[in-house]
Amino acid sequence: MTVKDFQAYMTVLASEQSLRRIVFRGGEPFLFYKTLKRCIEIAHRLGQKKIAVVTSGHWGGNQTNAQKKLLELKTAGLSSIWFSVDAFHQEFVPFHSVHTAINAARTIGFDEIVITSQFLGTVNARNTFNSRTEECLERLRLPEDFTIVRNPIVLEGRASHQLAKYLNSKPASLHEKCVLPSWAGETLKDPRTIEIDFEGNVSICPGLCIGNAKTESLSEIIRNYDYTKHPIMRLLAENGPHKLTEVANTTRNFNLREFVNECHMCYELRKQLRGCYPESLAPQSCYAE
Repeated sequence: MTVKDFQAYMTVLASEQSLRRIVFRGGEPFLFYKTLKRCIEIAHRLGQKKIAVVTSGHWGGNQTNAQKKLLELKTAGLSSIWFSVDAFHQEFVPFHSVHTAINAARTIGFDEIVITSQFLGTVNARNTFNSRTEECLERLRLPEDFTIVRNPIVLEGRASHQLAKYLNSKPASLHEKCVLPSWAGETLKDPRTIEIDFEGNVSICPGLCIGNAKTESLSEIIRNYDYTKHPIMRLLAENGPHKLTEVANTTRNFNLREFVNECHMCYELRKQLRGCYPESLAPQSCYAE
């Protein structure tokens, strides 16, 4: 996202909404460090007190450089930093780097330092991935009162293709309703969170788009939100992902199979339907493997 686009979005949000928190995430925000720093400064100048970033900590190879970056960001207005630590991230990010980055953050001090870990299946499930994640958490040697957030991985994108095979599947007749994470408000009918990506897509849940801030007024997108007018959101909110099966069969002759859970089912059905609803099921990258 460009600084210019962020400033335009942030100006609208700060003037029209009571914002609880601004979160920068990716991908990896620190790959665009100067842009990240400038955007934090803009959010802070516009009155935001709770500003967070989610990072892999790949930039923490050198303690001095890590402290320098974090001190600059704290001065700019960053109040919270969330580190991703698990088997999936550590396949690509050296443990030493994230460990150093976490220690640098603890030395400088933030309002909130959190470790987030993704688990395959449930957080208590026994498998190779989860064992590696627990080993990483133990190696950090954090104080007992340190905040570690454990979440089951969501089977979307490449995770649906590569990780579902490690989990037990259920029949395609799953009938649970769609429930968003607690931070997003738990319901599509009255969500509390929006995401805006670099293309301008405004989403409630990854791949569920309610408008594009580059081509429409962000004020109107938020003000006019009505789940009943969204062709996919309405079915999910009122009936759950199993309702998409009927639409998929009507439009694409979808081949029913088994799914790990409702989120997995929802994603696979939406992927089949994207050609019919390209504006509502965006961006395209959410549905690419």
